[in-house]
Amino acid sequence: DLPGEEPSDYSNLEDSTGLLVGGGFGSTKERRKKLSVPKTAREYKVSVDHVYTFECYDHSMDFANYEQVFMLGKRIDLVEKLDGQVMSLGMYKRDDKSSCIYKFPFWHERMMKTPEK
Repeated sequence: DLPGEEPSDYSNLEDSTGLLVGGGFGSTKERRKKLSVPKTAREYKVSVDHVYTFECYDHSMDFANYEQVFMLGKRIDLVEKLDGQVMSLGMYKRDDKSSCIYKFPFWHERMMKTPEK
């Protein structure tokens, strides 16, 4: 989306590839098929003039409470288990792990509190 036009209601997002340089795709399946070909994928660029919205879903992660959820409702407090370290979601080039495409750190407000003594 262009700055100022990014969504505010994330519960009803629709997949949109209309702003991709080279045109959009008819479906997610079509996009996956065409962009899996490196020669074709190289024709598409990310514009720094746009705002990109990413969605991350993990059925075992409770981001609101910063807890990992296991079977039978068992929960692991990640603030405690990660000892204040930040969890990150990143994407790297397959052939060059030092080439980071993006890296999103996940913080929780409970990580900022001073531990009680």
